[in-house]
Amino acid sequence: MDDRLRVFLTVSECRSFSKAAERLPMSQPAVTQCIKSIERDLDVQLFDRSHRTVRLTRAGDIVLAYAEQMDRLDRQMRSVLQEMTTGISGLFSVGASFTYGEYVLPRVLAAFRLKHAEVLPSVTIGNSQKVEQLLHDGKLDLGIIEADPKLAGLAQYTLFSDRLYVVRSGELDQSRERGHKAHALPEETWLVREAGSGTRQVFDAWQSESLVTPHRLIELGSTQAIKEGVAAGLGIAILSELSIQDELRQGTFRIADVKGFPRVRNFTMLSAENTFEPMVVKAYRDFTMAWGHPVIHALHETSDKEGEV
Repeated sequence: MDDRLRVFLTVSECRSFSKAAERLPMSQPAVTQCIKSIERDLDVQLFDRSHRTVRLTRAGDIVLAYAEQMDRLDRQMRSVLQEMTTGISGLFSVGASFTYGEYVLPRVLAAFRLKHAEVLPSVTIGNSQKVEQLLHDGKLDLGIIEADPKLAGLAQYTLFSDRLYVVRSGELDQSRERGHKAHALPEETWLVREAGSGTRQVFDAWQSESLVTPHRLIELGSTQAIKEGVAAGLGIAILSELSIQDELRQGTFRIADVKGFPRVRNFTMLSAENTFEPMVVKAYRDFTMAWGHPVIHALHETSDKEGEV
């Protein structure tokens, strides 16, 4: 790939010539010269420099779309060439929603790299909507989400089922326990994820079906932030069983008896349809598909260790 396009991609991401120069690393005048060289060759202006931060022009947006495709193809080519001599190796990118990304993905990647030490994964964690969009835009090789897929052109593979519970702080007095009573649910403070999250999708569906309208919602941007809020007594929340195993064992959380829960959803792996797939991407997808349910997998690991002499 043309080094000038790499400079262009970095400036586009940083929205700053000076920050791009620091990241590359190269001098700011050299970065400016690269951009001017591309502009001369294409006879267009790529950036609007009249503001405090540089902005892509309409022509710049078009060049960016093609440059990202060229970068992706370049990485795929290098990965395939490397596989010819070293087997499954090289770079690949995977995105995951917060629950899967925080509580499952690190263990799967670690196990995969035990088999394929030359693999270097690039990981993006975001809500389901963001991960699906990045994959659709060609910025990821694989994505794992917990919401229903919305975009066309993506192949879907069901990984495993997940159960969600309404939980509250285990530190609260029994006399203050109200979350399990249907008439008191609207009075509770609910800690919820932002729109676009798979867990928020579950909350919205339950709210619509149960005709319960909570008076107080507090949006938090990650599963971990919600867990901290529940533990502190800030409110109650819907959380995946994957994320609350330790807290339930330790008594930090208690499950509230709410009609309609636990709810079951699926984690889904996505990949782009009808696109070339390097061997490392296929190998990781197959490995993840065979991994099984993380809770059951953890029980098997514990059992194996206890049986060791």
